[in-house]
Amino acid sequence: MTVSCGELVRRLAADRLGLRLPADRSADIERALHAAGARWPAAPEETLAALAEAPEDDARWDPLVEGLTIGETQFWRDTACMHALEREVLPALVGAARDQGRRRLRFWSAGCSTGEEAYTLALLLDPLLSGREQWDVTILATDLNASALRAARRATYRAWSLRDVPPLVRERHFTRRAAGQYSLAPAVRGRVRFVRGNLAGPAGPDEALPFDLILCRNVLMYLAPEAARGAIARLQAALAPAGWLAVAPAEAAASAFRPLQPVYLPGTIFFRRPPADVAASRPAAPARAPARRREAPAPRPAAPPPPPAPEDWLDRARAEADRGRLDEALLSCRRALRTERLSAEAWELMAAIQQEKGDLGAALEARRNAVYLDPDAAGAHLALGNLLVQTGERRRGLIHLRTAERLRRRGKGAS
Repeated sequence: MTVSCGELVRRLAADRLGLRLPADRSADIERALHAAGARWPAAPEETLAALAEAPEDDARWDPLVEGLTIGETQFWRDTACMHALEREVLPALVGAARDQGRRRLRFWSAGCSTGEEAYTLALLLDPLLSGREQWDVTILATDLNASALRAARRATYRAWSLRDVPPLVRERHFTRRAAGQYSLAPAVRGRVRFVRGNLAGPAGPDEALPFDLILCRNVLMYLAPEAARGAIARLQAALAPAGWLAVAPAEAAASAFRPLQPVYLPGTIFFRRPPADVAASRPAAPARAPARRREAPAPRPAAPPPPPAPEDWLDRARAEADRGRLDEALLSCRRALRTERLSAEAWELMAAIQQEKGDLGAALEARRNAVYLDPDAAGAHLALGNLLVQTGERRRGLIHLRTAERLRRRGKGAS
């Protein structure tokens, strides 16, 4: 039986890059094959056979990686996560380092794409580190896509990538260039080190240096199941004691990250590695004298009522949204997602509420999660496509609109 080039690409992407390529990405595969053929004028079968034996840093991989990896990012992406970093996580890390007499911090942006996330981290740290020259701070940013890393090192971005940057930060750290582009200040650029790396590969980066914080958002969802499990194990191994890990909301199933402990912050979730040797550091309990007589057991308190099910929170959210109480509706929706993070219905409702509130960045994030969790829902693709077109990402929007139409013709997800 002859195997098509598209199927060979899927197998290579899964085996060598860890990528999961569902059927609706056939167009991406075709474009990547075309780009590879334009750069390496050999028959596709010959190129793919050579790639099967070549290391991932071989230049012949570049057109396939560029065509198959998803590089959607921006500064300050996901407002709730950024607020949690700025107000809770980073101040706690800086404070703990000071208390322990060490002025050293290690951060890793895994799957950094064109660098906005890593640079956002550097900008958030800036006001927290008084006497910065006395601090030893590493911000490592890794990605498989060599083209994205080149763009990250240039650090020149369209205005759309800066749409959520606070005005004072933009004025202080960015210089406007021609054609509506902005360049990041060299002082900030110099704080981030960009390295090519495959999160689904056999080892993590700089394993001798555990990280205080790892950002790995909207990466695991694109990996094949086995590759995702391996990546999670490497992320856990790279965390320092009491270190923090941030993933995307749709990736934050607590069972997948054990023994890391979930930490719920307003509108978002982090995972944290327990401090080392907590049990060993506790003083032994003093020996108790044997009781002379058996005391009657104290009555057990009544069991608390079970918490509302996710469906109950969603019903509340809909009722509150119908009354125009959008903040209360958003809170109920988040409570539903804390109980069931993988509910496409909850993410769709979250997106509708955020869109009604005018927070299009958060609405886009929620709609992407809904599509990821239910890729056969035509309505989810239609809503995401329309929102992408509305926010200026016309090419990506049209892809989802065409997918919605194809699904409707097949009779899938018509609701």
